[in-house]
Amino acid sequence: MKVSQRVDVITNLVGFQACWVACVAYGQPWAAIVVAGLLIWHCFIADSKEWPLVVLFSLLGIGLDNLSYLLGYISFPDHDGLFIPTWLMLLWLAFATTLRHSLATLMRYPRVIVPLALVAAPWSYFMGHHLGSIDITGTGYLVIAFGWAILLGVFSWCFFKPRMASSATDTDSSSIKQSRS
Repeated sequence: MKVSQRVDVITNLVGFQACWVACVAYGQPWAAIVVAGLLIWHCFIADSKEWPLVVLFSLLGIGLDNLSYLLGYISFPDHDGLFIPTWLMLLWLAFATTLRHSLATLMRYPRVIVPLALVAAPWSYFMGHHLGSIDITGTGYLVIAFGWAILLGVFSWCFFKPRMASSATDTDSSSIKQSRS
């Protein structure tokens, strides 16, 4: 990996974390400003093929959270609209920018990204709950965990060239079988 690519990965990671704090801890006004900054920077590093992926992932993630909201698994203080709050929609957009940058390596391994999503996604919502931004039921944590795991797993499998973690002996034995045929 080139130095400029490493800088882009680190910038993307730090930028997303800044977006998470702005969205979850500070809400609408800060969310819009910080996510806009990340998206402007992202325009300089992303190729045109990446934007449909960012939009599709964001819409599916927003749909997942909105369904959880409508079913009563998650709720938001001082919010009673038909859709989830804007700050959470913006957070999905910011997260989608990580898929081909700071999460790119992990996205190539469905066997890694799925269990990671099962743990990391509910943890993020748990922290949002403790910051007072979201209320979530026990079932909500399960819906979030499995929803994220499925979403990231499907994207990993469909949009990234998955590498299955296998040992050298598995590779050697399959090549021996092929040579005997």
